[in-house]
Amino acid sequence: MLPVDKSRYGAAAFKANKTLQTNTLRFCYELRCLLSLEDCSKPSPSFSKYLDRLQHILGTDKSPSVRIEIADVFASDGLAIVILHGLQRLDFETDKKLIAMLTALISLSPRLQAGLLAAGEELTATLLSGYADSKLYIICGQFFRELLQFPALFQRALSVATLRSLGLYSKSPQFEVSADAFESLKLLLGSELEFLPDFLAANYVDIEGILEDLRKTDNYFLKRQSLALTVHLLEQERNSQFRQLYAREPEHTKSAMTALKSDSSRQVKVESFFVFACIVDLQMRQSLEVQQQSGSLKIIRKNKDRLVAFLQEFGQEVEDEKFHGVKRRLLEALRVL
Repeated sequence: MLPVDKSRYGAAAFKANKTLQTNTLRFCYELRCLLSLEDCSKPSPSFSKYLDRLQHILGTDKSPSVRIEIADVFASDGLAIVILHGLQRLDFETDKKLIAMLTALISLSPRLQAGLLAAGEELTATLLSGYADSKLYIICGQFFRELLQFPALFQRALSVATLRSLGLYSKSPQFEVSADAFESLKLLLGSELEFLPDFLAANYVDIEGILEDLRKTDNYFLKRQSLALTVHLLEQERNSQFRQLYAREPEHTKSAMTALKSDSSRQVKVESFFVFACIVDLQMRQSLEVQQQSGSLKIIRKNKDRLVAFLQEFGQEVEDEKFHGVKRRLLEALRVL
């Protein structure tokens, strides 16, 4: 690799007496020099010196102006993207320190946020690739969710490709990786940001396919959590189009009824119960004409008596007021169907 051009950082960064700005510029230079090496897994003494210096400043001086000054230098140098691209080449402890530093700075610097926003899909792909590394997943996952706190960055990260990647990593045989990836997936789909309902409706087939794939897994954690996420989406009034699309599909009714009766896990049965209750509630809100044509309601009508008898006994041991309230309403709806 080519050596880093010193001239871009000015002469002051290489003199003995340095301001906060020039200390930060020197850190940027040393990090770029380290990453220019073929093997950068062992930090150089000079890089470690300036990393420790910045960490000390951030740890002892909580002034927003100090943090903004550091963040703005990072933004001017494009250092956030440099750090993220270098994560898989640096040692784990250095990765942790650099991500902790970015996390401490990003909320105070619109310029730093703008630089990350400009990286777009490349930034998301870089962070998600961390899930393929058993050491990096927790750093990348946590920072990815940190970025999702900012609506513009959230909207840039939100895509079917991102959801598919997270769905794939959620199926990792390593539980910690699976749980972290699903946490990111849940945060993307369960947000209350105003643009999300339109995204859910426009991409219903893809999103439902991802969730269905997770619900069908033999992994208890994924099955339960994906059902709970489905319930969350169906309970949100603002997701009206997504809810109606889901409730009108007879296969979802059949799947919920089968799991409700036959799944080996009590908690999966309870989550399936909530899915079924949402479907019945949404269908019963439709006009009589729509109800008469509903494939879901045809299945429910056909099994009405058996459903009522089953649900009367179901979940008596569950200590949850919400569950029993939903159960009462569901039984009332079935009896008048």
